[in-house]
Amino acid sequence: MDSNLAASFDSQRRSLDASYNAKRTSNSLGRQRARQNIGRQRKDARQQFKRQTPQFTQNYASRGMGSSGVYQNALRRFAGDYEKQVTGFDTAWADSESQFDMNLASYETEYNNAVAALELQKAQTIAATAAGINGLKPLIG
Repeated sequence: MDSNLAASFDSQRRSLDASYNAKRTSNSLGRQRARQNIGRQRKDARQQFKRQTPQFTQNYASRGMGSSGVYQNALRRFAGDYEKQVTGFDTAWADSESQFDMNLASYETEYNNAVAALELQKAQTIAATAAGINGLKPLIG
């Protein structure tokens, strides 16, 4: 096979490798940022809940409702809202992780298909070159 052709195939392969690695790196960084953001949001929600809880209970206690059913219902709603918020963060995190996993699988499939197509093209070129050489044998003697 011609050295220019071999260099072209090598160049194409390096380009595929570089593109695949860049996509994987970008996906990994995106995953890391998403984890940090969701972790930060969970932490902020927890801090806010801890800060609001004493004020919430004191508000009912100062009105003499610390043991009332109204207080119990409000406390359940207050805690339930926090739990919904945390569950929302957990769901967002799971969805995000799934998306990053799907991206990575897609990049890998795309890369493998491109490499296989390049290898097929290379094999076809080698076969065509060999056929051309074999066709010249009777003429060369």
